[in-house]
Amino acid sequence: MWKFLNESKLKHVSKPEEFPILPVDRKADFQKLEELLLDEPMHTYLKNRLACIGGLNVRTTVMGMLKLIKITNRLATKFNWAGQNKKAFKATKLKDVIYEATELCFSSGNGKPSDMNDKVINQAMKDWLRLAAQRKTI
Repeated sequence: MWKFLNESKLKHVSKPEEFPILPVDRKADFQKLEELLLDEPMHTYLKNRLACIGGLNVRTTVMGMLKLIKITNRLATKFNWAGQNKKAFKATKLKDVIYEATELCFSSGNGKPSDMNDKVINQAMKDWLRLAAQRKTI
């Protein structure tokens, strides 16, 4: 069964004019997104928009969120989780927004799903980054 938000949790998600047009294809685009996420209305917009994704479980929800953000595979290959010889995704504002959106997405149900924990969210993001090189060649 798909997980959907309770409408009272998320009234209306309207895109602010200043929000960047996706996809995010260059490091400069990503940096601009990171800077915009310091602004509370932008942060809140993206969190609420991502929370609308839903999914069968936490992993598929996080993967869907990353797909919606449209970071290109070319750019995603420049990141890894810890930042070993690449940019650390775990240190980004976007990672924080994904965490918050995941919590919001699943907060309207009867308790948290059994797979709602940092380890599952982290692993989904790690896998998405790791598989970017393979998706790039397809």
